Amino acid sequence: MTIRDRLTWQFVLLVSLILGVAFGVIYSSSSTYRYDDFHERLKARATNIANLLLQVEEVDEALLEKIETSSPLRLTRECVWVIDVDGTVVYHGGEDRPRPPRDAQVRLLNGGPERNRDEGGLEGMELLYSGSGQRAVVSISAMDVYGQRKMGNLGRVLIATFIAGVLLIFFIGRVYAARSLAPLRRLSEEIASIGVDHLDERVDEGNGRDELAVVARAFNELLERLDDAFKGQRGFIANASHELRTPLTAVSGQLEVLLLRDRQVSEYRTAITSVLEDLRNLRRLVDSLLELAQSEGGRSAVSFRPVRMDELIWQARSEVLRAGAGRQVEVGMESVDEEAQWTVQGDERLLRSVLFNLMENGCKYSPDQRVRVEMHTAGERLRIAFVDQGIGIPEEDQQNVLEPFRRAQNVMGKAGHGIGLSLARRIVLLHHGAFRFRSEVGKGTTVTIWLPQG
Repeated sequence: MTIRDRLTWQFVLLVSLILGVAFGVIYSSSSTYRYDDFHERLKARATNIANLLLQVEEVDEALLEKIETSSPLRLTRECVWVIDVDGTVVYHGGEDRPRPPRDAQVRLLNGGPERNRDEGGLEGMELLYSGSGQRAVVSISAMDVYGQRKMGNLGRVLIATFIAGVLLIFFIGRVYAARSLAPLRRLSEEIASIGVDHLDERVDEGNGRDELAVVARAFNELLERLDDAFKGQRGFIANASHELRTPLTAVSGQLEVLLLRDRQVSEYRTAITSVLEDLRNLRRLVDSLLELAQSEGGRSAVSFRPVRMDELIWQARSEVLRAGAGRQVEVGMESVDEEAQWTVQGDERLLRSVLFNLMENGCKYSPDQRVRVEMHTAGERLRIAFVDQGIGIPEEDQQNVLEPFRRAQNVMGKAGHGIGLSLARRIVLLHHGAFRFRSEVGKGTTVTIWLPQG
């Protein structure tokens, strides 16, 4: 069932319920009023007949019958009994129906309440008459033809009105639902028209205040994020392809040169060593790309467990020293009493990659190839700073170097792919840590990371 149909039927059911309750109250109130009014008329008729019979000496049963026969106040199918205190029938007029039982008479004579009798479409009552020292039980019953006809007519009018009202409400509800959902339909059509090649388009946010505007605004924000993601993905693929093509071209070129003619063993050894170095660089690039993709995959793509950061620092230091001759990595640590203060919850391989990249950058861009690593606790977090006296990063490039494959202008002559710093930052943020760096050209760079202890 569509939302339009569901809204229509809900509207119809709600209004129908209100109409049904209102009409029911009207009919019930009218029926109660008719009943009370007719019984008041019955009581007035009974009292009037008893007055004529018992208070006026000239009026006897025969004369009263003649009077009542021609009276315009006589009710349809009326039957009247007047019975004295001894149980003797003083008067009986109208239709011939059974007199009230003796026990009912005794109850009324002893001060009991008036009794209503309704049966077979007839309505009646029994009451005690007292006047001028005389007492009698009067029983009267009749049919309220006019009142019943009015109630029947009222019931038919209410039913017809209810049916007509429900039908009208149904059509009005469909029009109302269609008009209410028109902005949603337009929004759906706008969303359907936006494809992968048109992520720069945005849907209309309407008046900017209602619920549909909130949905449209949220969708536009989603499109903004998707557009950024697609642009980043296309840029990443283009940059990665370029970076991968360079070492592959170098390897292919060297092998093609070797195959041009026979060479000495020493030449083959030199060429193979160069090719092997290019392949090592290619492997490091591929590893960095995989780690970058893993860091962008969120916490669900990473396996977290307790990791000792002091041990990882020594492991990363050994890898950096093996990767290049003349490199120096100094490590300074606080004396810590509890082992848990060096422990964080994280992915060991990714965290080691952070430490390796930041140490390698410090060595690579420092004339003396020296970097100092300072590690100490700061509240409930572990602080690790990487300090070098290198060439520094120009201020205009400091934001760019945090993006993959972006490098500062003053390092273009040095080997590198522009991944290390951005990869380290993303991995730290993935571990709910903080990443800051401060750099000044000619004085060096300090990169500081904070990781929550765990």
